[in-house]
Amino acid sequence: MPNLEKLIIYDPDFVNAWIFGSPDFPFQLSELKIRFHWDSNLVRFLHSQRKLVLLNPMAKIPVEDDIEAVQFPNLRIIDSSIFLAQYIRTPSLTNAQFNHLPQEPERVLPILRTLPPTLRGLNLSDLPEELSSRALEIISRICPNLRHLGLLFLPITNRQDFIDCLMRIPALRSVELSVGHWSPFTPGVPGLRALAAEIKTYCPKMRQIVFWLGSHRVRWLYVDSFGWKHESSNTAISQQPLPQYWIQLSHMD
Repeated sequence: MPNLEKLIIYDPDFVNAWIFGSPDFPFQLSELKIRFHWDSNLVRFLHSQRKLVLLNPMAKIPVEDDIEAVQFPNLRIIDSSIFLAQYIRTPSLTNAQFNHLPQEPERVLPILRTLPPTLRGLNLSDLPEELSSRALEIISRICPNLRHLGLLFLPITNRQDFIDCLMRIPALRSVELSVGHWSPFTPGVPGLRALAAEIKTYCPKMRQIVFWLGSHRVRWLYVDSFGWKHESSNTAISQQPLPQYWIQLSHMD
C-alpha cells in the first residue's frame, strides 16, 4: 500500500494498538482519523508519518502514562480532545478543534498556554461558561493571527473586557458565541443583530458572528454594501466535524 494517503481506523475496545508496532510502514499519510489507545506503539507509528497534514483522534481516547509527545513537521489541522493536545507538537498548525474536557476543567488553561501562534482557526466545543473569559484572555495574547474563534460564552453584562480581548486579535473575521445562558432574557433576532453590530464596531474586520442558543444556531454574515444577513438552523454544538466555512475563513488575509 505505498500509495495510501488517507486512513480511517477504529478500535472500539482500545486493545489493538500493537498493530502499529511494525518497524516499517510503506506509506506516508496526509490524513489520519483514528480511535486507538495512545500508547508507545501508536506514538512510534505517528513519528513515522512525516507528511501528515490532518489528524483526528476520534472520541475520548485513553493515553498511556508518561508517553512522549509526537513531533509532526507538516501537521496543519487537528480535531481531538483538549487533553491530547499537550502530546502533539507541530510548528505549522493552522486549524484546531478541541473537545472532551478533562474531569478537572481548570487543567484546560495551562494547555491553552501552549497553543502555537501559527493558529488561524480555533474551536473549543466543550469549554464551560466559568472558564470562557479566562480562556479568551490567554488566547488573545498568544494567538494573534486567528481569523476564527469559538465557542465562547458572551457575558450578559460587563462585556467590554470580553470585547477588549477580541480587539487584541486584529485579523479576527469570525467568532462563535453562546448566549443560551442569558435565559430568560435570551435575545431574539433583532437583539442578536444589535449584538453583532456592537462587536463589529470594535472589530471592524469581522465578517461572521454565530450565536448559539442551546442547539439553535443563528449565523450572521456581514456583506459589504448590504450589511448584515442571517440564517438559522438546529444542530448539536459538540462532536461536530471541522466546519469547512471557518477553515476557509481562517485562510483569508
